[in-house]
Amino acid sequence: MNTSYGLGEVFSNELESGTTVAGAVKAELALLQKIYTSPIDARAELVANTDHASFDVKKYMETYKEKMRETIINAVDDSVQ
Repeated sequence: MNTSYGLGEVFSNELESGTTVAGAVKAELALLQKIYTSPIDARAELVANTDHASFDVKKYMETYKEKMRETIINAVDDSVQ
């Protein structure tokens, strides 16, 4: 699943809260790294920061991942590009 994110959002929020530029860059890079290393956790964190509450985003994405696992493995095995 793709994790959409407004590039620079953490950076600008950090600056607005009084963090130094170096600290804001560090926070921005940490989130970008998390998007690639732990996409489900990162997406859940991003959505939580918007006060979303209609359903559990992390649970939904974990369920989706498990339900799609066999389909994805079969596609890779069949050389689907």
